[in-house]
Amino acid sequence: MNKTNYQDYYYLLYKLRSHPKLWIIDESDNKFYLINKIKNIKSNKEVYYIVAKKHTVNYIKDKLDSKLKKFEIFKVDSKCKLVHNTE
Repeated sequence: MNKTNYQDYYYLLYKLRSHPKLWIIDESDNKFYLINKIKNIKSNKEVYYIVAKKHTVNYIKDKLDSKLKKFEIFKVDSKCKLVHNTE
């Protein structure tokens, strides 16, 4: 039986408080790397979120090996879990 392994993959998202869209600005398999990038950010105009989403190990490996398309729109779905935010 072929069992597929899933693990969390993390997205650093940016959002203007006055706008509904979330933008991907970084991705990682290490949530602490992303948390450290935003831990000192305080803003009245923008919010940063770190969201976890389960993906296959092969998908994550492919994502880490490819170049990130910065400022791609992120679509929230039921598989997403909020890990951290700057609010």
